[in-house]
Amino acid sequence: MASISAFQADGPSSNLGCRTIAFPLVFLNSIFLKVNAKITNMNIKSVSTPIGFFNAVYNYTGINKLSFNGQHQSKYPKDQKLQKSIDAFFSHKGLQSLPLLDLQGTDFQLLVWNALCSIPRGSTASYRAIAEKVGSPHASRAVGTACKLNPIPLFIPCHRVVKQDGSIGEFALGSHNKKFLLDLEQA
Repeated sequence: MASISAFQADGPSSNLGCRTIAFPLVFLNSIFLKVNAKITNMNIKSVSTPIGFFNAVYNYTGINKLSFNGQHQSKYPKDQKLQKSIDAFFSHKGLQSLPLLDLQGTDFQLLVWNALCSIPRGSTASYRAIAEKVGSPHASRAVGTACKLNPIPLFIPCHRVVKQDGSIGEFALGSHNKKFLLDLEQA
């Protein structure tokens, strides 16, 4: 039996996620021939923040996902290098440069996530403003969905996107954490 750490088929909507799969090698070869798939090695490490614990999922290119665990400590080893970036993010000075990221999403999601990175620390932008910035002025809800599906919260600052009326709106990590992050960045 062969065991792989992640299986991902090529194509915009075929991300099957990260899981361990055990199949006979002959079976795997037949799948690869049919779906043009590739094997990606994933490495998982953990970091802690004032809002809770995260698992950082790496592939050979960079951070692929920053998964929020809430107040539950991770079973994975600590990531000392990424912890320095996290500590800088939560400091009053803020993060000066991003760690190497490997963002994967639709073309629209990538446009939105790129636009989020242009929102300065201590500032906010509305879902509508981001929709206009990416060339889809009537796609405010789609911007909200892209924010919700942001695989690397904190570094891709979806918490800086608010409703048109200035209220904070929803946040995949909880609205109380969004308020905490916005207050932190205002200080």
